[in-house]
Amino acid sequence: MYSKKILLLTFLLATFFVINANSQSRSLGIFDAQSDVGPVKLKGDVAYNAKTKKYVVSGSGADVFFTTDELHFVWKKVKGNFTLRVNGAFIGTNTHMYGKFGLMARKSLDGNSAQVNVVVHGNKLSSLQWRKTAADSTYEQRTDVLTANVLELQREGKTYTMRVSHKGQPFGPAKKIDLDLGDEVYLGLFICSHIPDKIKKVAFTDVKLTYQKTFK
Repeated sequence: MYSKKILLLTFLLATFFVINANSQSRSLGIFDAQSDVGPVKLKGDVAYNAKTKKYVVSGSGADVFFTTDELHFVWKKVKGNFTLRVNGAFIGTNTHMYGKFGLMARKSLDGNSAQVNVVVHGNKLSSLQWRKTAADSTYEQRTDVLTANVLELQREGKTYTMRVSHKGQPFGPAKKIDLDLGDEVYLGLFICSHIPDKIKKVAFTDVKLTYQKTFK
């Protein structure tokens, strides 16, 4: 009887340590959670390295455009003025020309939610995209910066500003849109492979989120 209790206690302790280790390994860094947005065919995921502070986000999805989105999203709920800046690049080759990664703020996690995003495409183009209301069309402003790997999304009041560049170089001309997503938004990193039955990966590094009462 005594040996059975010892075995049970050992099993419970081992289970606790496995669960605890798994919980720690699934840390999302500065973010709260991750979600597949829209009716994606393949489930996405994120791997965060606490030592290097690198996020590898994987996901499928048909598109982030028109009246609804399909993507994998690593997010945090935020309020007020903020600036989110990252370095990012697709991992591997054979990226669809309309595959996308970038920064996004959403009103909700519904696929057709109002949203704004700073996006880099597989064909090297970068742009500011937005959807004003649920199920509305998506609009965009393109930049002249090709293959951008430094991305910034900033909010001041209801104004969202996009800035992109190459690492070590100054930002190109900013793109702006006035958009009411509410005070609290889902803010984070996203990827869309543009091929519903294919997973694509992107690496995000130097992820920095700051909050400001006012901008000068």
